[in-house]
Amino acid sequence: MGSDNQIINFYTANKAATHLGRKLYSTTPPALAELIANSYDAYAKNVYVELGNDNTIVVADNGNGMDLSDLTEKYAIIGNEKQPEAIPKGFACRKPMGKKGIGKLASFSMGDGYTVYTKKGEGKWRTFSVKYADYINADNQIKYSVESFLTDLPQELSSYADFEHGTIIVISDLRRNITQATMNALNDQLSRRFFIEANRDDFVLYVNNKEIDLSRNVYYGSLESITYIGFLENEIVELISPESEDSISIAQFEWQALGEEEAKCTFQRLVEDLGVKGWIGTVSKPKELKQKGSNNSNVVVYINGKIADEDVLKNDASSMFASEYIVGEFFADYLGESEDDPITSSRQGLDHDDENVAILISAIARIRNQVLDNWGKQREQNYISKMPTWLQKNESYHAWESALSPTQRKLNTKLMKAISIQMDRDEIDNERSCALVNSIINVVSNEDIYRLSAEIDEISNEDSVQKLTYIAELLTKVASSEDLKQAQIISERLAAITQLEKLMADPQSLEKAFEDHLFDNPWLINPYWNKTGKADSEIEIVRQKFRSLYDGMGDEHKRCFIDIYIEVAEEPYPIIVELKKNTPTGHAKVGVLDIQRQITKYRNAIIQGLGNQARNIANPSDIKAFFILSEDTGLSGQNHAIQFTEDDYRVLETLNIELIPYNEMVANAKKAYRDHLKVLEAQGQTPYLTIE
Repeated sequence: MGSDNQIINFYTANKAATHLGRKLYSTTPPALAELIANSYDAYAKNVYVELGNDNTIVVADNGNGMDLSDLTEKYAIIGNEKQPEAIPKGFACRKPMGKKGIGKLASFSMGDGYTVYTKKGEGKWRTFSVKYADYINADNQIKYSVESFLTDLPQELSSYADFEHGTIIVISDLRRNITQATMNALNDQLSRRFFIEANRDDFVLYVNNKEIDLSRNVYYGSLESITYIGFLENEIVELISPESEDSISIAQFEWQALGEEEAKCTFQRLVEDLGVKGWIGTVSKPKELKQKGSNNSNVVVYINGKIADEDVLKNDASSMFASEYIVGEFFADYLGESEDDPITSSRQGLDHDDENVAILISAIARIRNQVLDNWGKQREQNYISKMPTWLQKNESYHAWESALSPTQRKLNTKLMKAISIQMDRDEIDNERSCALVNSIINVVSNEDIYRLSAEIDEISNEDSVQKLTYIAELLTKVASSEDLKQAQIISERLAAITQLEKLMADPQSLEKAFEDHLFDNPWLINPYWNKTGKADSEIEIVRQKFRSLYDGMGDEHKRCFIDIYIEVAEEPYPIIVELKKNTPTGHAKVGVLDIQRQITKYRNAIIQGLGNQARNIANPSDIKAFFILSEDTGLSGQNHAIQFTEDDYRVLETLNIELIPYNEMVANAKKAYRDHLKVLEAQGQTPYLTIE
């Protein structure tokens, strides 16, 4: 391998590598996009990105490449306005994606150094390496040796050896790990950062040998409606979804019909004189715009095929609630022709203080607002179709709804419209959606709540989106009232009872599962023991509470693990809960004496542990104990596997030990809450919905 060396001088302002490279790009996709844009501007037909090999990132293209003159006069000068590339034979002129001449520094956001291999058709490669530390320590000039007349590429780059011309950048000492999740997300994110029609510009991007479609985005197939401007109808159909045209509502933004002459003139200039094209669309659910860690619920602007602003309406806070359903793309190549670069020096988007940019943003915002208004009205008309399937098919709900008075029906409709949006946003499951609907049912059935309807009616009908937003917020406040909290508690407790029944029906259920369930739902034993309804200072529940029991000499001789240990503010002493459940292979073996001995041991351990606090305990039996047994426990002579006589029950009662079979506990809880629900239904003909 023959070679010759030549020194080139890199010129850069103080700390330019930090401010213009490392701090401009906080993630990998935008940094890679800068390098890919440089390849495009160099008239590359193909760009290859390789990630994940030996802690490096490779970006290789078959563009024009650079000779020593290019390296010295263009590449090595940081911050000079990028000079147009010579147009290769057979190529049409490409409008440049970059202008500032700082994209090369994007490599420093990904790694601590990079190596460049490049050739310009003379058959020889040139290479040099650049280190981030050099830029930090230098004033404004760095000298690098360029090895020329390199005939062979390193083995790991041999797949690019047949390039007649081009540039390869190998980024090393990566600052962020390249995970599988990174690679999975990168394809979609790079696709959105560019809009390049391969059949037009003869440009193809590969990531780890997979071709990336730069003319489509992943959310195109999820769109419900589109409002466009500047396109012909067949163009927008071809762009978005030619195979599913019938499933998308497509409408042109009628700027010609605007009432204000100034607005019409603005749109006419943007569309007819400056060639602005774009569209804004809606989706059914916000999750359809959340792909692989990225959120696409925004409107982007492209200049010459490269993203110029990822969220051009980010400073417009109106209707943020509904904006989660909105996505859009606008193409404004004319901004790239301006002498003043419309992109901020921080590379974070368009400069909103630029007059031309401000005019464009105002026009896009106007289109977005019309889309939002239409979306809100459509949502109101079709809200029932957005509700969960279980509700659409629930006969109890429809029977209740049909019996409502006109005033009640009006309020119910408003609340259900609002909550359908909330269900979409939170992606809630059937149980939670059922609880929300039950809250609405209780609101509508409550005569005292109709003041809300008057408040809602005061909102202007002109802004349906804002109305839905307000209703949702209002409903949240209403749902936090004590009456509705009670309904929510009932729903949760019925669900807990159902779960306990499932555990009892499963012969493979272990005692620990029952222990876990009672720990989470102590109200099954006592309705007033509600973990979520009390402050921490009022109730403390501990599972597998350890208490040591000492003999008279102070030596530990018993290790006591109480299944559930409860301290309640209104009770003077701790409460013991002990569980005995049938095993998959047999029945729990326990008698009165067994129960008495075990509870006595626990009580003595608690008394010793309380120390001076226990001096008021006159008798260990002052400490309440619950002994919960298998569902096949009961009186002797009634074919129960575990049998107790009436005298046994009286003895245990005398000792302040309450014996509760699981099935009896379930029956009591179910009766208590279902009786309550029957009262509610009798008072207001209010159904309480459950997910079967």
